[in-house]
Amino acid sequence: MKTHLRKAQQCLAAEQELAVLLPEARRLLKLEACLAGVLGRLARQTQVAGVRGETLWLQCANGSVATRLRTQERAILVAMGAAGVVVTAMKLRVRADIAWQRPRVKAAVSPKGLDALRAFQAELPPDDALGEAVQRLLSHQSGRLE
Repeated sequence: MKTHLRKAQQCLAAEQELAVLLPEARRLLKLEACLAGVLGRLARQTQVAGVRGETLWLQCANGSVATRLRTQERAILVAMGAAGVVVTAMKLRVRADIAWQRPRVKAAVSPKGLDALRAFQAELPPDDALGEAVQRLLSHQSGRLE
């Protein structure tokens, strides 16, 4: 489950007035997962806005994505039906104003890699620009920012 959605669920569950929104949030999360199963990487630029009646509403990043979604409409509706959501139509809304770039997960340097960088840094002369860059990299990997 996505981290930001997990945090939102925790907040919703903590507040009684907001707890009524939790089932809808779970349903939307289920629909997003279903959509991701059909669309693959295209799902990163698509968001389920909701279901009204028997119409599935999607938001997408641009017209190109909207066109690709229209070509996959039948597969999307079938997948939603398999997930238990009865939808017979799909409507799209292009939302170019939304930041569609999901945060990139930066790969951490392995412990062996860190050891190799430390050894390399020890071989460099003091006050070397490359040594300073390696030091910054090592400090970022340990969670400390300079």
